[in-house]
Amino acid sequence: MSTKLSLLSAAITTILCHGVTNAQAEDLINLIPGLYGGDGITMSKTQTLPDGRVIDHFEDFQVEPCSPADVLCALNEEISSEMEPVPVSPSPGGFTYRFDPETGTYVQTSKKLGLLVSERPQTLGKGKFSLIFGYTFFEYDSFEGKDLDNLVVRFDHRDIPSIDVPDENDWIEVNLDMNMKVQTLTLGGTYGLTDKLDITAIIPYVDVDMDVTAYATYYDFDAETNPVDRYLYDESRADTASGDASGLGDIILGAKYYWIDQDMYDVAAALRVKFDTGDEDNFLGTGDTRIRPMIIATRELSEIVTAHINAGFEYNTDSDKDNRWLYSFGLDSGDSKFTAAFDILGRHDIDGDGIGDDKIDAGIGVKWSPVDNFILAGNMLFPLNRDEGLRSDVITTLSLEYRN
Repeated sequence: MSTKLSLLSAAITTILCHGVTNAQAEDLINLIPGLYGGDGITMSKTQTLPDGRVIDHFEDFQVEPCSPADVLCALNEEISSEMEPVPVSPSPGGFTYRFDPETGTYVQTSKKLGLLVSERPQTLGKGKFSLIFGYTFFEYDSFEGKDLDNLVVRFDHRDIPSIDVPDENDWIEVNLDMNMKVQTLTLGGTYGLTDKLDITAIIPYVDVDMDVTAYATYYDFDAETNPVDRYLYDESRADTASGDASGLGDIILGAKYYWIDQDMYDVAAALRVKFDTGDEDNFLGTGDTRIRPMIIATRELSEIVTAHINAGFEYNTDSDKDNRWLYSFGLDSGDSKFTAAFDILGRHDIDGDGIGDDKIDAGIGVKWSPVDNFILAGNMLFPLNRDEGLRSDVITTLSLEYRN
């Protein structure tokens, strides 16, 4: 027992002590807004008007920072808010137990290997623990239903007060091709304080690789929608930016109390707290602390099929605008060697900004116990409403769990 705890302690220390590494001095959060110098697309030249006045065309085409039209700012904010810990459920796999004082032995309280992205009410049992090592991989594919390999951003000409300049009706469209790959290694542990109460910790280590390419096309108002091949003066038509970062993500601590234990249904209350330990400027974390109380329930439909539901509210301690309702429900079926689960997961952002406020995903996965005390699991998440915010076409998670 002491050897196992020492190994766990060493692994946690290694993760906590490994700082953020970045391939470039520039933070990843600045890559997209920093395109074309970060000040829009400039046409630094002078123009003589019919009345003889000479004007300077410095910083002509730009998007007002963080305005409704600023797709770059909205995309950046969405990336940051989505960098939550990976979908590895802290709910223990394998069998769960409670101590029966009448017989002086532990009594089994579950028949299946547990869920994958949702939680189940049962607790491990006093003095028992579970360790899980997870790996998740995904890349972002779309934003508001538009593919990230061809995202169009419009830059309008800045207004020049008191002067009627024909070029003010022109605009530039920039085609963005963004690639962002995220890999996460997760170390999680659950310990049974009592037969009814579990405590959990999830520590993620995140690696982000990001690159973006932009190509600008000038549109002359007089030519309507026909592109005019004009020279961009101070700016090149194309611009690129890339970088990568890795380090500690947002740590989660949680507790679950097995509230109602009945033959046909079970209910638990849980609390999870996500801390802002990940570097927000490099998309390793969300940059805020979130508290999530939840109700967890299951209902036996047959000897091998169980329905489950999770419902909760997530409170953002740093911003009232980022509070949300969360839910998941589904079915799981199996036995002590093999379990399959299907989930629908969703969230509703309260007072959201209209981007990604109602995301719904479907999850499917399996758990397999080749030998006692070890469980292998695999899960995939798919978006059901791809037009909601920043989305990945598939999020893949693999995990290995050990429990005593």
